[in-house]
Amino acid sequence: VSVDDAQSVCPYLGLAPYGPDQADWFFGRTRATESLVDLVGRSATGGGITLVIGASGAGKSSLLAAGLLPALAGDDSPVPGSAQWPVVRISPGATPLHTLLTEIPTLQVDVDDIDPAVVRAQTMAWSEGRQVLIVVDQGEEMFTVCAEDVERSAFLATLSAMTQRDDEPPAAVVVIGIRADFYARCLEYPELEGGLQRRSLALGPMRITELREAIARPAKAVGLKR
Repeated sequence: VSVDDAQSVCPYLGLAPYGPDQADWFFGRTRATESLVDLVGRSATGGGITLVIGASGAGKSSLLAAGLLPALAGDDSPVPGSAQWPVVRISPGATPLHTLLTEIPTLQVDVDDIDPAVVRAQTMAWSEGRQVLIVVDQGEEMFTVCAEDVERSAFLATLSAMTQRDDEPPAAVVVIGIRADFYARCLEYPELEGGLQRRSLALGPMRITELREAIARPAKAVGLKR
C-alpha cells in the first residue's frame, strides 16, 4: 500500500463508531441510510418516534451519526427543511429526562402531567420555530443504566409529546437507536410500541457488496491505493 498524501490518516476506526466528521469515510450503509431518511421524512409530517433496532456492534451509532445526520444536513436532503433543523444528540444515561432538559432548557416538565401542547410550545421556543431533530443513541441505557421507571417513563412521554401533531407538524423528529435484545422491553411502553410497528428500521449485517464498499472506499477516499 502506498500513500499519495503524507498527511493521509487511517479511515478505519476499528470498533469505534463513525461520527459526523467521519461521514466521508462511512460506506456500505447507503441502503440503510436511505431507508432511515425516508422514515424520518414521514415522522416529520406524521409524527411519532422512529426506532433503529439492531444487534450490538451492528453499526447503529455510525448509521445515526455518519449516515443520517449528514444526509439530513445537506442541501440535497429529500426531507424539506431538514438542513435547518437544530440537532440534539444524547445518550440516556442514568437520568435521561434530566439529560434532555439540560439540552433544551426551555422545557419545564411536570412528570405527573406532561401536556403535549405545552411541551410543543416550549420546544419551539428553544428552536425559534424550527423543527428539532433529536437523536438518542444507545437507547438501551434507558433500561440498563436508568433505574427509575418514573424517570424513564417521563423521558419517553416528553419525547412522544414533542412528536405529536395537531394542526401543525410535530415540534421534533425523534430517532432512537436501541439494541435488538431490548425489543421486548420497548413493547412495554406505548410511546415505543407504535414506532416498532410503523416507524422502525431493522439494521442487519451488511451484504457482500456493501462490505466491499466499506473495505475499499474509505482507503480511496483518503488517497490510499494498492
